[in-house]
Amino acid sequence: MKVKDFSALDFLKTRNNFKQFQDVKSILKHGTRMVNPELSIMILAYKRTDFIQEAIMSALNQITEHRYEVVVVDNSEEDNAVYGVVSNIDDPRLSYYKNERNITTTGNMNRCAELAEGEYFTVLCDDDVLLPNFVEEMLNKISLVPGCAAVGSKFDYIDENGNIIAEGYNRGEFYHAKSVFKWLLGYQFVLVGSVFSKKHFIELGGLDPRTTPGPDAVFCLRLNIKHRCYIYNKVLSWYRVWGKMGSAIPEVGYDAAAFIKWFTGSLGKILHLDAYFIELNTRYLVMNYEVASTESFKAGCDWKQYNEIIGIKPLTEIEKDIYNQMRMIYLQREAVGPGGEICFVGDMALKVCGKDSF
Repeated sequence: MKVKDFSALDFLKTRNNFKQFQDVKSILKHGTRMVNPELSIMILAYKRTDFIQEAIMSALNQITEHRYEVVVVDNSEEDNAVYGVVSNIDDPRLSYYKNERNITTTGNMNRCAELAEGEYFTVLCDDDVLLPNFVEEMLNKISLVPGCAAVGSKFDYIDENGNIIAEGYNRGEFYHAKSVFKWLLGYQFVLVGSVFSKKHFIELGGLDPRTTPGPDAVFCLRLNIKHRCYIYNKVLSWYRVWGKMGSAIPEVGYDAAAFIKWFTGSLGKILHLDAYFIELNTRYLVMNYEVASTESFKAGCDWKQYNEIIGIKPLTEIEKDIYNQMRMIYLQREAVGPGGEICFVGDMALKVCGKDSF
């Protein structure tokens, strides 16, 4: 896994990740763009056609009066299979772009943000599904918090047959995601199922390819540190896990297990947490992912490699007790920074909040 060991300043620093492929054009080959839509649904495409029609139709079949567009951004270079599917769908809200050359998955995610015409946009992968109330509920929530940078919702995991294999939180709460510490306990929101302000996304420099395979997790954390972001604990989309997941990612040499270890370790250092707690938390996160242990779930993610790569051992009952006690102590010590936007613990909290002690 090739990711930098970021310092606290690296997480807070803005880096322009759009310029890497600024010389590569995206050519409009199908449809015309909608003027001033409220939301742009941007669909990432790369060679696969197994589920792209289902993804597109889930976007077009939203039950809402809100104005929105659906834009497919194809990163397949010479392959025209995706265009063959899109060109047979007749809907004035649908358009299709073809990149002149492959700009990597992370680059294509950033390109989606650049091409979006709406004030807000969401990114849908070519094998995922939006539930019919996604646009209505997300835009209605955004209207409650004008000027917010993002709203993240929850999603269920499905297999290639559309069966739900792991359920997301579906409690309906809507709240400000200001706590940075809680990102260490489990990502508060990622690219899937989230709606972003285009303005804030661009200003923060987009997704950083150095953090593959989890650039969206890192970006969402940075966005949350800098701006007001919200969580809507309702399942509004489906995230598909199946055998061809890897075919959508032309980058190679990365694995999810090593990313989790790096992410939790780096964030733990930023928050000045005890090293033992960081170790326990990393193991706890991996155990949570292992709960969704169907063969379909593991097929696309190489979960079986976790033990070999990280050396994960299940938490003992004593370790679980220690972990829960330390977690509660850290939660009680959270300190909110200026404007309520930054929430750190430990020495970093003192520095950010200008305090000598808690």
